[in-house]
Amino acid sequence: MPRSKLRELSMVFSVQIINLVNLLREKHEFIISSQIGRSATSIGANIYEANYAQGVNDFISKLEIALKEASETGYWLELLYRTENINEQTYQALSRQCTTIRVMLISSCKKAKEQNKKHQYMFTEKYFVYCIKNSFLFYGVSLISGMIVSLAFSYYITVYASS
Repeated sequence: MPRSKLRELSMVFSVQIINLVNLLREKHEFIISSQIGRSATSIGANIYEANYAQGVNDFISKLEIALKEASETGYWLELLYRTENINEQTYQALSRQCTTIRVMLISSCKKAKEQNKKHQYMFTEKYFVYCIKNSFLFYGVSLISGMIVSLAFSYYITVYASS
């Protein structure tokens, strides 16, 4: 599987957080270290899992979960800094990486949603044209299904073409 920049950054970030967690545990800080360890490593896990999504909506969902985990990780980093468990330099470096990952996730989610929206519109339009070309509108049952398709097509045109 090809490596993406987002996958690589999330892996590097996870490794750095695991190293931080190990240092925090040596200082006997177990509460926040456990929380940040789970949230930060979950970012990369969800990004990796998105590559095997069952569809576009599942893909988007995994990236949105990763985004939520990145936001939570940012909170734990700030809390570690404010409680003087990490110094400003460590906080700034990790926070910058976390923010970069969040920005990339937001961009990826937005792009995937836009492509999904276009795909839904295109699929509906193609299906409508297919129904007309194959004369589904000539028989009783087909007439009903044709009207449903026509209504669905009108709905999608209204919703998606106007956005």
